[in-house]
Amino acid sequence: MDNGSTAQIQAYYNQDDASQVGLREALETFDLQAQQDFTVWNIHRIVWGVEGRMWQDRLVSSQAFFFAKPNSTITLANGFAQDEIALLPDLKLTLGIKGEYNSYSGFDPLPNLRLAWQVDDHSLLWGAVSRAVRTPSRIDRELQGGGILIPAPNFQSEKLTAYELGFRAQPLDRLSVSIATFYNVYDDIRTDNSVSSTAVIPVRLGNGLTGTSYGVEAWATYNVFDWWRLKPGMSALTEHYHLKPGNTDITQFQALGQDPHYQAQLRSEMNVSPTVELDLALRQVGRPAHSLLAAYTEADARIGWHMTNALELSLEGLNLLHPQHQEVADPAAFPGREIPRSVMVRLRAGF
Repeated sequence: MDNGSTAQIQAYYNQDDASQVGLREALETFDLQAQQDFTVWNIHRIVWGVEGRMWQDRLVSSQAFFFAKPNSTITLANGFAQDEIALLPDLKLTLGIKGEYNSYSGFDPLPNLRLAWQVDDHSLLWGAVSRAVRTPSRIDRELQGGGILIPAPNFQSEKLTAYELGFRAQPLDRLSVSIATFYNVYDDIRTDNSVSSTAVIPVRLGNGLTGTSYGVEAWATYNVFDWWRLKPGMSALTEHYHLKPGNTDITQFQALGQDPHYQAQLRSEMNVSPTVELDLALRQVGRPAHSLLAAYTEADARIGWHMTNALELSLEGLNLLHPQHQEVADPAAFPGREIPRSVMVRLRAGF
């Protein structure tokens, strides 16, 4: 626009159809969103916008689990505003607020506060506090069947308050580093509650779990030569969860996911010649929490040839150290799902 601001409007429609023996689902999604950003007094950079989304879902099931109402319409609407304020030439404060309404659990406020200090030309220190939610799905509210699961019409949004602190720097011309720490506070996390005090089943989903997690993520890029880059990285995670009084969880916190205690990787990226690239990666993933899975180490490799400026041929190999390995323990899958070694040839053309 003439005043330097920008605006965008986006709409999309998506249709999904999935079927298998005893199950047929058709899902339509309608989405409309608009956003504008502008600057005030060269100090405030403001972004605001709105979004509306509607899902129309139809699921017909002859299996043990089903929805009592095959047809369902779910709506979501939100509006947000963010102001990035230049307090000083090297100090920026970002204030944001998002209000989200969904037809299941109502209204959720989602504030965000961020502060960034450009310590010098080569380093940045930043911190943030923010709130996020996971809104209920049809599975959380309406799924039932098999004498095992009954609907949970009162299931609410899962909530997170996140505290973050990070540092980025380029101490050497060839070296850049970044480190971020976080502390997350969770509430109303999903649990599988036994309805009866004398029997395990039936089960109703509830919001009976609370807890915290904290950890650190770090990575770096080192240009050994102009044609060779090394990229090490790591992350560590610690989780503590407990049940609220009067709640149970028959799956023993399986709904929390299977997050590894640590991950580490080393990537090597080489421009062997002006037209040939060689990328190698070695990674180790620790044992996930709430799981009997073991830690594992794997490697990937890629060699690419730029035949022309618009045509690239590459050979890629994933998980090369073992024929297969398991990353997720799914009690519903027997035998367990394994990630196999894979090799692919890729041809990419640009126009």
